Amino acid sequence: MAKRRMVLNNLQKNSAAAYFAAIEIHNKPNISFRYETTTLLLMNAWELILKAFIKKYNTTLDTNYQTILATLDTRYNPSNLAMIEQYIYQAFELTGSKLYTFNYSNEYILFLESKK
Repeated sequence: MAKRRMVLNNLQKNSAAAYFAAIEIHNKPNISFRYETTTLLLMNAWELILKAFIKKYNTTLDTNYQTILATLDTRYNPSNLAMIEQYIYQAFELTGSKLYTFNYSNEYILFLESKK
């Protein structure tokens, strides 16, 4: 069980590291191929966090899922953040699915099992 927890923590840490590395690369104006590098790092961060989800919740790759990612932008009106977050929880409860949050603040991931 300890090894499983260690692998999960490493996946989450590496995902966060790839996410922040993408932001760092994107903010440096004199790097060639910065958009391509940023895209690759963001794809890697997304892949790692999905692997962490699969590892944590013992889902199988045999089932098809639809993914909904909701991101709250706090720059415009941070005073309404709690109200908007409550609406997100209510909307996801209507689907009958669980809502997952990971290491990124104000980001919510919903996995809906696809009907075949």
